[in-house]
Amino acid sequence: MIQNTLGVELDRGWLRLLGGDGGDSLQGIGDANTAAVGLLVVGYDVLGGVFALDGGALGTGDGSVHYFAPDTPRWGNLKLGHAAFVDAMLSGAITDSYEAFRWPDWEQKVSRLTPSQGLAFYPFLFSAKGIDPARCQRSAVPMTELLYSHNAAARQLEGVDAGPAIPLSRPRTLRSSRRCCP
Repeated sequence: MIQNTLGVELDRGWLRLLGGDGGDSLQGIGDANTAAVGLLVVGYDVLGGVFALDGGALGTGDGSVHYFAPDTPRWGNLKLGHAAFVDAMLSGAITDSYEAFRWPDWEQKVSRLTPSQGLAFYPFLFSAKGIDPARCQRSAVPMTELLYSHNAAARQLEGVDAGPAIPLSRPRTLRSSRRCCP
């Protein structure tokens, strides 16, 4: 996937699996990992969730896929290798995995986002009031801003061991013909 694609967007852009560098819309795996130590970011979701392979920073260093969930916010082991993870997402697991986070017109909102954008929710999904995404305010924001806010929130929550910070690299300018309205 990394060698032969510039990345893949699934489910109208809900999930973005990173590919090789050089694309003009979806950030490449090299750009996404310039600040990474002990893990390899392989994808993002529209909520600002991050998928990464464990290279030692997340637990065992066995290369399994971990997910930084915006509703907890902490890293969790999916107990899948990269190929099994990609296969599961392509085979429909994405629908089951995100069912609780979708609202009635999510397809329209998400399909308008550029690959460099995500959706910020208020109240936050990890808060008691943010438990129902359909009732939250949603705004299109740059993915880097969304990831920064998730990192900050994870560090400030008492009693939450968020694990290592999401590796944040300086984004390059991404171009896309799609526009988004929150």
